[in-house]
Amino acid sequence: MKPDNCTYPLVSVVIPVYNSESFVADAINSVLNQDYANLEVIAIDDGSRDASPEILSEFGANIQVIQQDNGGSAKARNAGMNAASGEYIAFLDADDLWHSGKIRRQIDHLRHREDIGLVYNNWLVICEDSEVELEHFFKQKFDTEAIRVVDQLSGWLYTILLLDCAVHTSSAMIRKSVITRVGGFDESLKKGQDYDYWIRLSRQTQFDKLADTLSIYRIHSRGITKQPSPINYAACVVNNALDQWGRVGPDGRSVSAVSIRRRLARIWLDFSSLHLNSGSFQIARESMGKSIRYAPWDVNCWKQYIKSLVASAIS
Repeated sequence: MKPDNCTYPLVSVVIPVYNSESFVADAINSVLNQDYANLEVIAIDDGSRDASPEILSEFGANIQVIQQDNGGSAKARNAGMNAASGEYIAFLDADDLWHSGKIRRQIDHLRHREDIGLVYNNWLVICEDSEVELEHFFKQKFDTEAIRVVDQLSGWLYTILLLDCAVHTSSAMIRKSVITRVGGFDESLKKGQDYDYWIRLSRQTQFDKLADTLSIYRIHSRGITKQPSPINYAACVVNNALDQWGRVGPDGRSVSAVSIRRRLARIWLDFSSLHLNSGSFQIARESMGKSIRYAPWDVNCWKQYIKSLVASAIS
């Protein structure tokens, strides 16, 4: 049963869309099927060159569509946030999905926790052919009285976020009052702009993670995270945060210098692996050198470095 519009606040759902014809209808329908009535859906067509604009038009007055030249997901999300009228803003990527109870459970939690500016939830990672997992996900039933929080991933999360991007974009809902203080996504970051945003938000407000699995992160061959970039944006985000705020969070907790070095070594190791697998051997080798400089004691870094040298030599 959907709540009364008069007593529940408006939630704006921002969906950036770029060449998402295979998935976007399912994503939007997962919003329209929420057991929460007071929603506005804002889809930003970021210069799609496939059938996405036509698919969006089929939803008619059920959604608001903003058209813009291709500028990336940060620009699209900012356009959606600027157009949003809701007291709360939730994000959904065009290839992801929500459980029908997501918005209601998050709103119920935030209405009782005025100190929390962002709420997110557990998510399920699936591949394109995971029909059984999808069926199980949508059939989930939740206790309407009990909303459990993951304590170790809740509160002031700055130091945790330095070591891991703990928030998935399609799981997040934010108070608009917090967004007004922090501003929008950094449009200069072609990747990692969501990670950067969570870190910036974590300097201003506490987060709560709900234990329920309420969203799906869909991995597929066309996803942007699968496309290698010459710039290691994750390393840029962490280093920018350290330059601006250091290793101490707003709550006084700090993360050790050794942990930071391990984190950056891992970021460069993963970046190197991505380029090694795509045949960009020089970038892979240079990235592994950076990983080793951060963690010269890590055997995995040296193994990867040797592997990149061999691949480069025989290419």
